[in-house]
Amino acid sequence: MFSNIERINKYLLPLFSFLLIVPIYLYKLGQIPYGIFCDEAKIAYEAYLLIHQNVSDFINPLFYHHFDYVFGTLPIYATVPFIELFGLNDFSTRLASVLAVLLFALTPIFFHVSRTNFGHLPSLFFVLLGYYLYLSCKIKKSYMIAVLSGLSFGFAAYGAAGWVVGVLLFLFVIIITELVENRLNWNQYIQVPIVLSIVAIVYIPIVYFTITDPGYTQRLADKNEGNAPFASVEKIQTMIGNYPKYYSYPFLFTTATIDLGEKISRHSIRGNGIFLQVSALFLLLAFIAFLANKGKERIKFLPFILLFLLYPFSDLLTTKNGSPPYSFSIFTTIYFLPFLSAYGLDFLMKVLSRHHVVKNVTLLLIIVLIAIQSGTFLENYSKYPLYSSDYWGWQYGPKEIVQVFLNEKSNYDELYMTKLFNRAGSLLAFYDPSKECQNCFIGGVSNYDPEKNQLFAFRVGQMRSIINENPDLVFRTIHTVFLPNGQAEYYIGYFIRK
Repeated sequence: MFSNIERINKYLLPLFSFLLIVPIYLYKLGQIPYGIFCDEAKIAYEAYLLIHQNVSDFINPLFYHHFDYVFGTLPIYATVPFIELFGLNDFSTRLASVLAVLLFALTPIFFHVSRTNFGHLPSLFFVLLGYYLYLSCKIKKSYMIAVLSGLSFGFAAYGAAGWVVGVLLFLFVIIITELVENRLNWNQYIQVPIVLSIVAIVYIPIVYFTITDPGYTQRLADKNEGNAPFASVEKIQTMIGNYPKYYSYPFLFTTATIDLGEKISRHSIRGNGIFLQVSALFLLLAFIAFLANKGKERIKFLPFILLFLLYPFSDLLTTKNGSPPYSFSIFTTIYFLPFLSAYGLDFLMKVLSRHHVVKNVTLLLIIVLIAIQSGTFLENYSKYPLYSSDYWGWQYGPKEIVQVFLNEKSNYDELYMTKLFNRAGSLLAFYDPSKECQNCFIGGVSNYDPEKNQLFAFRVGQMRSIINENPDLVFRTIHTVFLPNGQAEYYIGYFIRK
């Protein structure tokens, strides 16, 4: 009877977890964060255009022009089904990141990134799928599964740019693990060269574009601006000097990067590090387990121990002295957490296996602790729009501005939205994909023509300089856009001469 109960629990617990987490994940999905950022708008709009058979920004099926850069097209393909089902809007754009819901639950950094669409989640899915297939091909001695594993790892590199490095880093730790496990037993390596060969083939277009198209490496060059050249002793010294900051307790567990010196508020949630504090216990237990265990129990988690030690690399390449880590860059390598957490918790339960009461009480306390910290995080997250919706955050405003423009387009000759957004044109296209407003443009006071009936949307901070520089004009406001904290952020109105 007890074995049947355990068998039922094996399936009921994951199902219960899924049913509990999904509604939390979907709650206000298109509203928190408050505003779509230009990179999200670009990915979603390209998916919309692809549905309508417009691939003008595609270089080929693998790459497309992402503003001034060349990126892989995986995030666009992953977004297409959601745009097709729900239309082009904030909700459908972010629903495309649904792949992270169950595995990483309410870990702050995963929850935050999975509710946005910067192209990370499809790559995370393919990396984890590639690893699962890699383990399967070793167990089943299957060449076909090894090929599928290589394809999956390779596909992951066509997402957000950081995954090009992140995938290779994970393959590196897999190779090290194989060498530690098998040493000179060459018969055990048969599937691994197949996986690596397929990855190498899939990477050929990436290598080609790296060599031939400056746009493909421009993002990396921009992030490294002002730093030492990559091929220099100074760069190595900078990376070594900055390595410890990625393991500081505040960054990992308690403090948002916006409170560690970062000006941009898009990347972190106040009151939390990138992980829940209880994760510190799990990571400590994982390292104790790694030292205490021997043989296969140690080997099977070695890739994630190594990944924990190497995870800063993707951001270390371009980090600056005195700046906090860039959490979106390290997202390509921090999926070690659920594996090491499981390793540490399993070790603890085995240690306590002979003391059933202590074991059950300990497990209950851990569950309560996770629940309390998850609740605190969700409370912090609910307050996130109050300080992250302005220019240095998610730049809320275009959605409301475009809606006003669409309502007023027949009353004005021209309607101009300020260009003081990151890639303002992409936001106008996102919120008016069918171009209903043919007389809506990006512009400002320089476009003012007294012979035309014009409507303008300006940031509140612009107005003083506009009035000072144009003393003969008076601005009449017809609509004000407010941020969630009640602060006026945009005025929509028209000019009249004094």
